[in-house]
Amino acid sequence: MEVIVLDDLRAQGYQIRDRMQTMNLDHLRLILKEYGKFHAASFALRSQKKEEYKSIIALVHDNTLKYLSDENMVSNFEKGIFEALDIVRDGSDQRLRRKIDLFKRVIEKGCIHLMLDLLNADEPQTVITHGDGWNNNFMFKYKDENQLSPSEIRIIDFQLSALRSPVFDIVHVIYANSSKTELDMFDELLDTYYTAFSNFLREAGCNPDELFPFTDLMKHWEKYSIYGALMIPMILTFGLCDKSDAPDYDDFKEGQEPGSLIQMKIADENQFQERLRAVFEHYLDSCY
Repeated sequence: MEVIVLDDLRAQGYQIRDRMQTMNLDHLRLILKEYGKFHAASFALRSQKKEEYKSIIALVHDNTLKYLSDENMVSNFEKGIFEALDIVRDGSDQRLRRKIDLFKRVIEKGCIHLMLDLLNADEPQTVITHGDGWNNNFMFKYKDENQLSPSEIRIIDFQLSALRSPVFDIVHVIYANSSKTELDMFDELLDTYYTAFSNFLREAGCNPDELFPFTDLMKHWEKYSIYGALMIPMILTFGLCDKSDAPDYDDFKEGQEPGSLIQMKIADENQFQERLRAVFEHYLDSCY
């Protein structure tokens, strides 16, 4: 017999933030601390209880690849990326324009093929990821009425969990939920993540400098963060679409193709462009 036990987090005081707003540093820090501990558990289990870890990861099914196989999704997705880059390029200085043009040449042979290569990479330093770090998959509890600094967090919706580099989760949550203000504090945010990650491993009796040193995390960022940059136009489209135009994911059950669900109107075009620009400026400056 299989049993699913559910809990009403709203009754406990947890709530989802307004998806139209970015998160401040306190919210991002709390998420990254949880991600750090969650990812460290994979390293600890693989190191200390290898057979148990194998039995767990055998149950992990990769649903992301299914969405990237849909022809409508591929067409709309790639069109959205190049349109986003054109938006960012307009009004940029010559330095950033050169980087955008270089980036376009890197991805012009096919964004989806590039993303599939990243998703299918033979990476030994993988973890079980959350896989979907946008606003609505985090519930926060607050002690103060101003709700600027959360006291507790619950991460929900693990349908897109997979075996990936930790960077897939890190880049997703930072790029999907930050303004330029938060992105300018990227180094601090990454330190917050790695401190929680390494502390968890030490408490579990492992040496983080042997299993996954900070230098390896930075190498992973250089290799895998492009995935977050490529995903951000679609993520922001979902996040900033008008409520009446928001996709109904139950439509997947009715046979509707995923590609048809991403053709939505942006409710706040100015914010969409500002956040696009902030993300691509950060990515291109950190990796190009």
